[in-house]
Amino acid sequence: MTIQAPTDAEILDARDFMIDHPMGGLVVEIPNGIAKRVPYIYPYVCPYVRASIQDPIQFSQEIEEINSSGVSGSEYKVQSAMLS
Repeated sequence: MTIQAPTDAEILDARDFMIDHPMGGLVVEIPNGIAKRVPYIYPYVCPYVRASIQDPIQFSQEIEEINSSGVSGSEYKVQSAMLS
């Protein structure tokens, strides 16, 4: 028996929506040449394209709010990239 994901499907993990999580998101090179992990939200990734999120702008804003409040006091530092 072989199990395969559909060719047009994306397997997501909650870590894919956390800012700079070492095991999630998308790896990008920032202007100073350092590789960083960014969440699957605007302005980095279109959540609709990546995960079929129906309202990608609202979703991105809500995920950014969760990231900002959820990492308070942790080793992670959050810097907003969203435009209000």
